[in-house]
Amino acid sequence: METWPKFYQKDVTYLHHDWDLHNLEERIEWAISHENERIEIAAAGQERYIEFTSGPQAGKLFVSHLRDILSA
Repeated sequence: METWPKFYQKDVTYLHHDWDLHNLEERIEWAISHENERIEIAAAGQERYIEFTSGPQAGKLFVSHLRDILSA
């Protein structure tokens, strides 16, 4: 999924699964048995969200992105 900011980075900021949910049970089982990795993925997603929505540079990041769009 393409977004700005790039909140969704497969297995970095969210735990991916197939769109048809074919492997959802397998991914849930993986998450349950890999606590440290699961926590790292959750933390990375939360950090990225904060960076772009309320972090000290959030306003500058937004303005920079908006300028890029307007000048394209």
